[in-house]
Amino acid sequence: MKELFPGYYRPTQEEFDDLWKRATFVFDTNVLLHVHRRNKKTRRAILDTFKKLRERLWLPYEIAAEYQRNKLKVAHSLVDNCTPFLEGLTKLKEQLKSRDLREHPFLDAEALTTGLDQLAEQVTKARDSSRSVSLDDEESIELASLLRGRIGEPYSGDVRSSKLKEAKGRAEKKTPPGYKDFESKKDDDLAGGDALIWFKLLDRAKETQCPIILVTDDQKEDWWLSFQGRTHGPRPELGQEMWSEAQQRFYMYTLSNFLELAGKYLGQPVPAEVVKDIKEHEQEQRVLARERVEEIARLGSQRAEIQSFIEDHEKEKEDLVKQIAVLEGAPRSPSLTKEMKRMGRLQESRERLAFIVNAIDNAMNVDAAIEDKILALFDESSDG
Repeated sequence: MKELFPGYYRPTQEEFDDLWKRATFVFDTNVLLHVHRRNKKTRRAILDTFKKLRERLWLPYEIAAEYQRNKLKVAHSLVDNCTPFLEGLTKLKEQLKSRDLREHPFLDAEALTTGLDQLAEQVTKARDSSRSVSLDDEESIELASLLRGRIGEPYSGDVRSSKLKEAKGRAEKKTPPGYKDFESKKDDDLAGGDALIWFKLLDRAKETQCPIILVTDDQKEDWWLSFQGRTHGPRPELGQEMWSEAQQRFYMYTLSNFLELAGKYLGQPVPAEVVKDIKEHEQEQRVLARERVEEIARLGSQRAEIQSFIEDHEKEKEDLVKQIAVLEGAPRSPSLTKEMKRMGRLQESRERLAFIVNAIDNAMNVDAAIEDKILALFDESSDG
């Protein structure tokens, strides 16, 4: 049974040993971005493990391109993280100027102000250094050196179009990975990113006849098998497809799991505080992911109510248009009373129609705003 369906079985210890000995290691965009956004010790540990794997590192072109695009976002987020802290320090300094604090018998307001100035100087320096993340910071240069010659070629125009069409067909059948992005992104070119990466992993395994280990921060259900709130490993369909297409194994780790095992398999022990730092980040991301799912569900319910409102009022709008056409087309009555009654109904119908059209327009604007919020939440999920 296992020989036919290896993707549905956890590798044995012997198979794990072979995986770590022969596999091509692929790190996704968000893992690469940790090289810029984590503390110095964590950044160093990640780069050192990359060095140990240098000859077996490889990135699909799509991951490398996304990494380049998102470095600038990281730089901006690092700057943004410093700004409120600096504003808080400024407020504290202003408070120290008050007479009550300046003349407090047990406070040295001058010394405190000097300390705050020194702290502000350090934070300002960190903020200014953050602006160079996307350009020539030390980590960018070192990572670029490690990945020189280790990045795949992009799919050509016609091949890429064909692959995106295949990705969309897979998404309609909920074949992992990548279908979650097609649920959240309107542009097929963007939605097909995960599927294109998967196709490249299949190609690489066939070409090198080596297994693939993917280290990822992605927590979506189209990559991981989860049951009753617990993650049990990669989706078995992925391992099965890799075996069917390339006769090679496929496995996945979170970054914290990978770093924990680096000492055992790579002879590159990672400090416990580094693993703790990454685990805390992953836990925060899981909490945020759950909150995003709940918020998306809440907004989805709102959209359903609004769309039902729009449908009902569109039907009333159609009826009013027909009613107005009948009243306008009716011959003028010789009876003044009847004519006044017809004109009154016509006026009421026109006013009601104007009200309905305005209500539909407002509802559609609200619906569009909610859709934008949902798409933004999906984008946050993709960015990690």
